[in-house]
Amino acid sequence: MPAKSFYPYAVGDEQLSLDLFVLAGGDLVTKTADGAWLAHETESMELRVSARVGMHDGLAGTLVPQDEISAPPVEARLTYQSIESRRRGSMVVPIGELVNPALTMQRSEWAGEVTFRAELLRTSGRPRVAGFGADRGSILATSSAQRVLLAPPIQPPGNSVTVRWENFKESPDSWRRSHASHLFSIDATSIPTPVVYLNVSFPDAAILNGTGTTGWKARTRDATNAMIAHQTWSTLIAIALAEFRDTKDGDDDDRTARERLDDVGDFNRAVLVDWGSYLYPDESDEEAILTALMHSVDDRAITTIDLGHVANAVQERVGTLRGFEGLVREMNR
Repeated sequence: MPAKSFYPYAVGDEQLSLDLFVLAGGDLVTKTADGAWLAHETESMELRVSARVGMHDGLAGTLVPQDEISAPPVEARLTYQSIESRRRGSMVVPIGELVNPALTMQRSEWAGEVTFRAELLRTSGRPRVAGFGADRGSILATSSAQRVLLAPPIQPPGNSVTVRWENFKESPDSWRRSHASHLFSIDATSIPTPVVYLNVSFPDAAILNGTGTTGWKARTRDATNAMIAHQTWSTLIAIALAEFRDTKDGDDDDRTARERLDDVGDFNRAVLVDWGSYLYPDESDEEAILTALMHSVDDRAITTIDLGHVANAVQERVGTLRGFEGLVREMNR
């Protein structure tokens, strides 16, 4: 659950609406299922962000004293901040009107994630009335946050891998029970997909499931998930390469890489195809990538294969460095 702020007076938390529109080259940017704008997927170097802030009739009347209801001293502001870009700002916007654009962003000047939010603020101070904000600039209402992603978000080790929470101290698996001090464990033998077990016995382990976008909890989550994902995929790629190597039927096996790939289990086959372009980014197509993989595992023992190459590929895709940088920035704030 996102972190919330608490005030000693009435505040309409997430009672404002915020319609955000992000365009690149005149076209709307794609959104995720949870509403985040995938600006990193566009090639345009300029983004135009338009916004409309709305509030339902009567909201202001619940947030100011009775003698101000006829003409509430309030204004709406659109705020934005990006920790990675070291930028934040706000602007007054007319309620109910589309501001086009509210912000023009040059991709070369921004990075990471930009969070937008609407706020309703007092425009003047007054003598205090119990239960109501009285100072000029007091926040009286907010909208939910909307995110513009200028880099792929750091993901926990999910997608094609199953993630489960378990108390390792009470696990039916003897290995996890004997390693109850570990944060996670990888079961690469699970069918049909490997399982990453997260140890729920740690008091703060729930941070890994957080949905917040700012603050030390979000940065700790991102850095830890990146670390877990890095270890998980390094392990699974090495296992898939080993199985691919073992498909060679003697020195006279002249099958193509594609033919030998058919002898690899479903999950490991998918891993090799999915990660191949990251392991061999200079190869032109999937056939060339698979051939390079085959020669790598045939010519060298799996213990001497360029596992540093695997580590580089995982860092590139998982975003290990972004998790570390976010944690350092939060520490230095």
